[in-house]
Amino acid sequence: MTKQPNEKTSPARTRTRANGFGTKYPYTKGRYRWQYRNADGKVLAHGISPDKTSAEKALARVVTEKERGTLANPDRVTVREYAQTWLERQNGVRPQTLRLYRCELEYALKIIGHKQLRTIKYQTIVDTLTTLSKQVMTSARGAGKTMSGRTLGKIRTHLKAVFSEAVRDQLIYVNPTDSVRRVRGREDTGKPVGIALDFPEAARLQELGE
Repeated sequence: MTKQPNEKTSPARTRTRANGFGTKYPYTKGRYRWQYRNADGKVLAHGISPDKTSAEKALARVVTEKERGTLANPDRVTVREYAQTWLERQNGVRPQTLRLYRCELEYALKIIGHKQLRTIKYQTIVDTLTTLSKQVMTSARGAGKTMSGRTLGKIRTHLKAVFSEAVRDQLIYVNPTDSVRRVRGREDTGKPVGIALDFPEAARLQELGE
């Protein structure tokens, strides 16, 4: 159907190409998201910049790295490297909370951090959490104790967030944590402990308590 001249149309989000394979577009609160793809359409680099000019500079830097042959191959990105990217994107999180995220993730990264992101499967995550459920914690709060179900739940939640972000960035196609069930931990006494809440559940519980 042909639109009449006086009809109003909502403005579409526009994307600007750079050098044929780069794109940048408004993201949130004035920030810009940018991506650089190869000839096959695979994302080679990506990020979020505070403004349009910063996004253009980031893309220009990536183009230079690509021409020099120093741009990292996304197929070789490790879990640790991408987990660091995810942590750096948590702009709305308080520093103390971010340190806690980093500490909790580190337990898993010591086991799978060296592996390539695209090689992680469902069973890899299950095996990692199972191994951690038998591990003695080293953090100040739980030092000397076998890892609790609450901590295991947080690690699983963080890993799920990391891999979800990787799917959105088109570095992987499936989140290997999607079907992973919560793993129960055990206290020093050998008795099962409670299952950790997911972030939405925890947030809801906090609301009820306020």
